Amino acid sequence: MIKYRTWYNLSIEKVEIKKETEKQVHLLEGNIENKRSVDYRNYFDTFEEAKQFLLTREKTKRDKAANEIQKAAENINKIIEMKEEIK
Repeated sequence: MIKYRTWYNLSIEKVEIKKETEKQVHLLEGNIENKRSVDYRNYFDTFEEAKQFLLTREKTKRDKAANEIQKAAENINKIIEMKEEIK
């Protein structure tokens, strides 16, 4: 049985497995791995599913970074506009 394994380095590898359960795959060399991991290895039925997983993950990272940049720009402007209070 063929599965597509994604890696944290944005690669997709075609692997053959012996069997699978709902949550695990049994590799030919005897290792048993979880089908889903936060960022490490994930197994999919098709190349397109694996590709979409990587694409979605990277878009999420991009969006989070864009939000952080926007917040930092707003904070910089607040700091620039600061005036010393005279009492």
